[in-house]
Amino acid sequence: MQDQNYTLLSLKVAQAAFKSLNSAIIEHTKWMVQWNRELVCDGVRIRKDLTEWTAKNCEFGHWLASDESSFLEDLEIFQQVESLHKQVHISVIEMMGNAAQGQSITQQQFDNHIEVEKEFSKLLVSLRDEIYRLIFSYDYLTGTLTRQAIFHVLSMEHERVKRDAENSCLVMIDMDNFKSINDKYGHLAGDKVLVSVAEYFSNHLRPYDSIGRYGGEEFLLCLPDVTVDEARNTMERLRQEVSQREICIQEGICLSLTVSMGIAPLLPTEDIKTVVEYADQAMYQAKMKGRNRVEVWREN
Repeated sequence: MQDQNYTLLSLKVAQAAFKSLNSAIIEHTKWMVQWNRELVCDGVRIRKDLTEWTAKNCEFGHWLASDESSFLEDLEIFQQVESLHKQVHISVIEMMGNAAQGQSITQQQFDNHIEVEKEFSKLLVSLRDEIYRLIFSYDYLTGTLTRQAIFHVLSMEHERVKRDAENSCLVMIDMDNFKSINDKYGHLAGDKVLVSVAEYFSNHLRPYDSIGRYGGEEFLLCLPDVTVDEARNTMERLRQEVSQREICIQEGICLSLTVSMGIAPLLPTEDIKTVVEYADQAMYQAKMKGRNRVEVWREN
């Protein structure tokens, strides 16, 4: 899975996955302690029925198969963790089965199991770090990508454009007269407006488009596989729809809002910062021409 496929992932989903993963890891550790106790301690009866020791029946197995982890399933590290998790359980079942039949467990068999457990534990930490990285790739307020993360997505898309000679566009979005909302109604009201606009664009883009908060009330869009004309048609439609919406900031107080947008093609001959500047220039032209407009950057 490429990073741009994360771009519309809800911040709440990643946070929930992180929390539930921690819980699953704790339960799996308890399970490992339990089987070691049953295998080693005197007076503890070895179980004849080993079905409950299978990977799918433990807490971590439930997490791997849950909706909360489904957005990670194409990650290589997720697949490695899933594979090692099965190996850990298979190894335990074999040793418990031997003990239940009165057979000894060889040192090599036990050492192999410990190595698998160690590798599994290391990968769990890496998987948790990956989810942690995802969480901090998103703006806490709006749930869109951070500035650093959207630039990373743009860089990867830029490489694809240069390699495959594809068309892609970048869009700079700025909310019109946003400062007056903060000044009149306060920053909490301004935050509600930011969240509402960010949610609207996130919900009306294609699954492989990306949106990031550039700064303040500005957002950057990455639109793969579109020409400038196609991007303009789409942004014109979204601009009109935004202007027709009402955003309720307090009980009995709802505001209308407009946005100005600038579009620039993701040129293979220019670096990302330059293309962002082009989109910013086009957006500035939209402001100068009266706001609530979409303008396209043109060379010269």
